[in-house]
Amino acid sequence: MEPCDPFGESVELGSPPYRSAKLERLVEVLARLPADVLDRLVLDLDLSGLFRRAPRRSSQAILDLLTRGRVADLSVAARAAVVDALQIGPTPRRFEKAIRDVLLATSGDDLTALKRAIDAGNSHWDMVELVYHDIDSTTIRREVLAHIEREGRRTTRRDLKILSDVDDTLYANWKDRRYPPKTVYPGVLKLYRELDLAPEGVPSPAGDVAFLTGRPGGVCGLFEDRYHRKLGTKGLDGTVLLTGTCLHQFVHGLIFSQKWANFELFQGLYPEFDFVLFGDSGQADPGLLAALVQAHPGRIRAAMIHDVVGTPEPIRREWMGKGVFFFETYVGAACELKRRGLLTPEAAGRVLEAARKDFEELVFPDPAQRQARLAELERDAARLAL
Repeated sequence: MEPCDPFGESVELGSPPYRSAKLERLVEVLARLPADVLDRLVLDLDLSGLFRRAPRRSSQAILDLLTRGRVADLSVAARAAVVDALQIGPTPRRFEKAIRDVLLATSGDDLTALKRAIDAGNSHWDMVELVYHDIDSTTIRREVLAHIEREGRRTTRRDLKILSDVDDTLYANWKDRRYPPKTVYPGVLKLYRELDLAPEGVPSPAGDVAFLTGRPGGVCGLFEDRYHRKLGTKGLDGTVLLTGTCLHQFVHGLIFSQKWANFELFQGLYPEFDFVLFGDSGQADPGLLAALVQAHPGRIRAAMIHDVVGTPEPIRREWMGKGVFFFETYVGAACELKRRGLLTPEAAGRVLEAARKDFEELVFPDPAQRQARLAELERDAARLAL
């Protein structure tokens, strides 16, 4: 390999077999690379192999260089690649320190972008897993959380995180008999995208949709990773899943407590964000959302309940007094969010257009059932036009 090609030389030096002499040379080259070449190289190398399978002294030298010596020269994407390589698999104390060093070296909007990038992997390896499970040291965890909190306080703009239940909120799968089983509700995906990309009409990066569910995550995130793949087939990539256990899935009080605990962990990682919450009327969600509104005044911008059991109007009004709004269709939800200034009229109109298109593709077993759902949709469309 020609020495005038430092990128190619580095790729060769950083490839198996991992021998000490090669890796010592790699450290020398990495220390001198221009920032743009180093960044490109970090995204190209098998970092997990270098960190986990190379001789300890050499791997530590590379780790120190990338997470301390030259971390300032790395883009957000490259920093995320380093953290991912350290997170996926066992995380000994030296890896925990390296993860901390990368996070503490990142601030402001870059820290928000880095957290989004870590969350975007379509697996259980996300920020919650990283901070609260992969990092075992309470001292290191406190340092990371303190940094996240400080940087969150410095942020002037409040973006939105959209947290949604799955069953009977995203698609019919528990108590909702109004739609065919497994139906993704008309307009729900478009509404979440509109809130994610342009809350209040101000463009925002993607990656702020998460699911707060009582479903079990499984050992080593096995079930959670399956859920990610399932959500991907429904058009939802780059989301976060905050899961429970098999017991939490079926016991009403435990569903509440697990979702509450997961929300508290999640919101602590994103102090620069406010939240829009979506649940359904089939189980514990109305009480949970009302409690979260009370516990986090000002940060819960809307608490929305998809009514799947025909809640009487007097009871709806009681919940409204607690800050929880009930709706039948996602056009109705868009109407309320537009009223609150969280969606522009144009965005709400796009939700209506998508909902009508989604509805036309549904196949109902009973024409009367279809007509009843269409009537709900058009009723909310008329409200949206006012």
